[in-house]
Amino acid sequence: MKATHNTISVLMLPWLAHGHISPILELAKKLTTRDIHIYFCSTAINLGPIKQQLAEKGSLSIELVELHLASLPELPPHYHTTNGLSRHLMPTLKKAMDMASPNITTILKQLKPDLVIYDFLPILAPSLAQSQNIPAIDFVVMSATITSFICTLPTILVLNILLQKFIFRIMRLSSVMESMTFGVPIIALPVHLDQPMNARLVEAIGAGVEVKRDTKGRLEREEVAKVIRKVLVEKTTKRKAKELKENIENKGDEEIDGVVQELLRLCSKLKE
Repeated sequence: MKATHNTISVLMLPWLAHGHISPILELAKKLTTRDIHIYFCSTAINLGPIKQQLAEKGSLSIELVELHLASLPELPPHYHTTNGLSRHLMPTLKKAMDMASPNITTILKQLKPDLVIYDFLPILAPSLAQSQNIPAIDFVVMSATITSFICTLPTILVLNILLQKFIFRIMRLSSVMESMTFGVPIIALPVHLDQPMNARLVEAIGAGVEVKRDTKGRLEREEVAKVIRKVLVEKTTKRKAKELKENIENKGDEEIDGVVQELLRLCSKLKE
């Protein structure tokens, strides 16, 4: 049923990975405080923990919508997430997501949201939304983090190890955001997918250093030791991480207000 008593309703469709779900869910929570109703769409295996989390915090304006993926022999329902998924099954998961286009279209027809927010891997989302005359926005998670659009509250115990001098990260987006939120410099150990890009971005803004691999893609002890010494001895990376933390704390609500105004403007323009 289409939401009522709200300015607009938004369907959020993140990629099926915690590193993508987490920041978009945080954005959803922020938007609900501005009288926007959220339909949060993902697979059942991903929605389980989210349902429990929202129940504990009383987020009534976030409505969970289950996305049914195509039934593939090598991809049973408990594999409809990147969490614990073998690397060789990643292309299969992407294929299943693409094959879910009819189900996404059905959801759009039933809910009739004013807007769709997706991230980069549900690549058919904008065309499916357009077919229903619904605007779609690509939420670039890393850019949103850097410009302080949202703030993720992480598992504090993880970030307290090593006396908060630095933290090893394989560069999942949620991990990057956690480190930035707490002002902890990052030693980046990217593996695959978007992780190498995340590592380059973190290094480019000065909040971390990537450990370079050899020509065969292996990590060398000498290189890891060199990066650790650099982060511990040089103050530049630590200072930049602290600046990002302060930026997130100081500008979070201000940026969200700006985002809401742009979303409302976009929806109003299309209704004219």
